[in-house]
Amino acid sequence: MLGYENTASGRLNDLDENRFAAANLENRLLFLDDDLKTKAAEESAAVKEIITCGGRMSLERKGTQAHEGNMYCRLMAFGNKSYQTLHDASEGAFRRRIILFTKPKPEGRVDDKDLPQKLARERDGIFLWMLAGLKRLMKNNWEFTISGRARENLEQAKEDSFNLLAFLKEDEIIRLGVPDTSEFSSDIYAEYEWWCSENGEKACVRKTVISYLRQNADRLHILYSEHVTKDGKRARGFYNVQLLKKHRNGISPM
Repeated sequence: MLGYENTASGRLNDLDENRFAAANLENRLLFLDDDLKTKAAEESAAVKEIITCGGRMSLERKGTQAHEGNMYCRLMAFGNKSYQTLHDASEGAFRRRIILFTKPKPEGRVDDKDLPQKLARERDGIFLWMLAGLKRLMKNNWEFTISGRARENLEQAKEDSFNLLAFLKEDEIIRLGVPDTSEFSSDIYAEYEWWCSENGEKACVRKTVISYLRQNADRLHILYSEHVTKDGKRARGFYNVQLLKKHRNGISPM
C-alpha cells in the first residue's frame, strides 16, 4: 500500500540495541517488525525518540558523521508477546504504544494460502478504507481513539513488563494512600520479594523498586522520607503506605 521505497523492515529491539539501525528509517513512512522477539529490549530510548521527535532526529551510519535527518516513520510490530523493556517502566514508555490482539483462530479453520493475492485484488478498497481512517485521525487532532479493550491490553502489558505494578494492586498485602501510616523501604521491598517468590515472578532489583516509588509518589499518594520512624528505629521509607502482612525469608509470621 505504501510502496517498498517508503517502508523498512527489521527487528524493533535493534532500534535501541544497534545505534545505526534508526538511520534505515530516514524518509520512510513505516517500519515493520513481522516477528517481534519474546526477549525484552534493554532500553526504549530510541523507540521513544522516533515516535516523538517531531520530524528531525540525529542519525548515525557506519563510517559517517552523525547528521540531522528526516524522521516521521511509524512503528508497527506483530508477535505472540507484547513489546517489553528491561529497564524502562516509565509511563512515557507505555503511553506511546497501542496494543491490539487478534481474535483466536476458530477451531477447524483452514488457512487461506491465496489470501495475499485476494487482498491485492482489493487494494483500491483497502486504500480508501485507510484514507477514511487518516481523515478521521486528522479531524481528531492526530489523537487515536483508544478502545476500552486496547486500554486493558496496555495495562496488562505494563504489569507483564514490570511486575511491581501488579504487586502494588494486592490490597491484601499493601495499601497506598492510607493516612497516618508509614513503612521502611526495606520492609516494602522484602514484601515485594516474597510476593514475587509466591507468584513465580523474578523480582526487580531493590534500587529499581524504590526509585519507581519515589518518582511516582504523587500519583501513588505516598511520600518519600529519609527519616521514617517506627518502633524506635529510623530509616528511609514512605508515608501513607501500609503493609498488611509481614513476610521475611518467605515465612509468614504466626
